[in-house]
Parts: sequence; structure tokens; C-alpha cells
Amino acid sequence: MNRRSLLILLLAVLLATPLAASSNDSAWLSDIQHLATELARLHVNAFTHISQEAFSTEVERLKGDVPELEDHEVVVRILQLVARIGDSHTMVYSQPPPRVPIDLYWFADGLFVVRAAETERDLIGARLIAIDGRPLQEILDAIADIIPHENDPWLREMAPRHLVAPDVLHALGLIGAPALATFRFMDRAGLEFDRVLLKTNEASINWSEAIPLEQRPLYRRDSDRNYWYEYIAWGNTLYVAYNRCQEMASLSVDEFASELAAFAQSHPVARLVLDLRNNSGGDSGLVTRLFTKTFVALPHVNHPDRFFVVIGPGTFSSAMMNAISIAQQTNATLIGTPTGGKPNHFGNVRTFKLPFSGLTVQYSTRWFALIPDADPASVIPDVEVAVTSDDYFAGRDPVMERISPRLERRRGARR
Repeated sequence: MNRRSLLILLLAVLLATPLAASSNDSAWLSDIQHLATELARLHVNAFTHISQEAFSTEVERLKGDVPELEDHEVVVRILQLVARIGDSHTMVYSQPPPRVPIDLYWFADGLFVVRAAETERDLIGARLIAIDGRPLQEILDAIADIIPHENDPWLREMAPRHLVAPDVLHALGLIGAPALATFRFMDRAGLEFDRVLLKTNEASINWSEAIPLEQRPLYRRDSDRNYWYEYIAWGNTLYVAYNRCQEMASLSVDEFASELAAFAQSHPVARLVLDLRNNSGGDSGLVTRLFTKTFVALPHVNHPDRFFVVIGPGTFSSAMMNAISIAQQTNATLIGTPTGGKPNHFGNVRTFKLPFSGLTVQYSTRWFALIPDADPASVIPDVEVAVTSDDYFAGRDPVMERISPRLERRRGARR
């Protein structure tokens, strides 16, 4: 072989062989130690559910495994480590990983596709039953290790975001490759089928919705607004959606409260519905400013058959606290399903960042004992009404129908 041929061969080999990436091992080890030190120092009581010795053992095991792990695997192991604290308010935030182009939701009758990329639109309405041959329960048991939770409703509320992330599934040993997975579904006729889904960046997905916005029930509308109301004239029902315990820049809490109270005073209101199903918390004190004026304007609705507070698995933290305080201070009926929030819990959170990865660690600084003489896993509604997949895809809200049959068939003024 002449010199020219040898150079060509060497160039071809170099082009075909990727350069070795510089190791992040030392940086990850620093992050993990920083996490362990700061969490123990800052959390009000990090070792309530796991001993400090057991936690330290987990930390050292992770540090020893780092050289054998890819970055996405280290992140998932960090999620597992923090979940061992056993506090649903203490968690790790990261940039959303690439995901497959479907959204899932857990209904009373299973886990279903509620939104999909236009190219996968036929999956909407299908029930997920397995991933890469593993049954859904096995997948859920593995996912539970990375989700800080204190009850099953919150686990099922949070699990879908991880189920669509192949990086997470791969790091947990549930699928063979981080780029794709084979999802097994059951269609509405009961027929099973497989679909290989590739991961992609969410920004590139052209989403297709199950049903148009105007056909959705109230609780599925305007989720981007922290608070809003609609008046259902024929039923004389004032429906208030409270989606976040947080002020909006476009409409302050006090402005909204005044507007709501004025509306209540100028219209016949036989029922008041406060919907907390989509509210995962924030500032628990805002509820007083939001609704005191309205309650003063509507003293006659302080009755179990006229004042309803809707709760569900998405009702967490401050929203769950609001549900408890309203139930204790008024004659409201709690309706829906058990909350994702646990009444006796750690909370009042703060955060710190890990220097290398930039991961945000949220931790609790206070213990709340809202029901000191008991320790229930959830707030249990007075009237339990679950939403099924049939309800969802038909655009029905069985909770509102239970409050007043056929209440949602007509519309009124809204804000």
C-alpha cells in the first residue's frame, strides 16, 4: 500500500470513528455530593421516611455507578435518590426530555391517549396496556421509584409525563433503546395493536386534540388561566375554575374577586361550584382574597346542596389545603375523587441548583398537620364521582351532571 492510499485509509477511519466525548464523571460526582449535603442541611426533616445512613448508602452507590452510566441514566438515578426522601414536595426539576408524540391520562377505567401528533391521530382514544412487552403495572411500579408521592392518586397523576419519555424508560431498564419504544394499545373496539413511537422534541410536534375546544366540558377549558368563571344561566349556577393558587399579571386576585362578587350580586345564583381539579398549589392564602366577597354576596349558597368544591388527583398542596379549610369553615360538599395531596405533609418549598447539571432541587421547609388526630392518604370527597374515558371523549363532565343533571348542555356568560 502506497503512502497516498494509507493516508486515505486513515482519513476514512477517522471520519467513521466519533471522537471520544470528554467525561462528565467528576462533575456528576460533585453534583451528587452537593445534592446530598444540601438536602440534608436545608430540608426541615429529610430523614423521616429513610434513615440518614440508608440515604448515604444510596448516595455512595450512585457515585460508584456513575462511570458506567450515560448522562440521562444519571439524571434518572438522581430522581430515584430524591424520591427516597418520601416527601411529595421534595423533587428534582430538569428540562423536559425528548418524548414520543402522544399525551396520556389516567381515567377510572385505565390509561388512554388524549392527544397525539397529527401523524399519530388514530391513537387518540386508545388504551395503553404495555411498553416493549412489559405490562403497564410493571411499568408503573418502576416509574413509582422516581416520582415523589404519598398516595396512589398523585402517582397516577404524575406518571404519564414519564411514560412518554424513552430516555426515562431506558434508564429504568424498561426498554432496550432510548430512541424509541413499542407501545401496545387497545382500541375502542377492544382490539390490541402495536405502534413503534420515536422520540422527538415537543416543539416540533403538530398536536391533534381529541375534541374541539368548544365541545369540551368546563374543567377542560382555559387551563392556562389561573382563575375564571362562567355563569350557567338556565341552572342559575356560578362555576369558578381555580387552576393555580397564584396571581395573574393580566388580572389581579383583587380585581377578579371584585368582578366575581359584583356578578354574583347582579345575577340569580342558586349554586356555586369551585373547581380545584386542575390546581396543584401555590399560595394557600389567596383563596380568602378570591372568594370572601363572593361568599358575603351569596350567603344563601352556604348549604350542602348549593355549594360544591370539586377535587381530584390533580388537587395538590395549597389547593388541597384550601379544600380542607373550606370544608371545615363552610357547609360545602366536596365532590369528585381523592386528592393527590396528602393532608399531613411537608411543604412551604424552596429550591437550589446543582452546579454542573443545572438541575433544580425543590425541598420542604415546614411540616403541616392539617388533620392531627388522623393521617389519611388523601382528602376524600363527600360524594365520589369519577371520570371515565367514555365521559372524556364524549365531552361529558359527570361531576357537573351529578351536581345538576344536564347542567352543561347550555352555556351562559363567562369571564
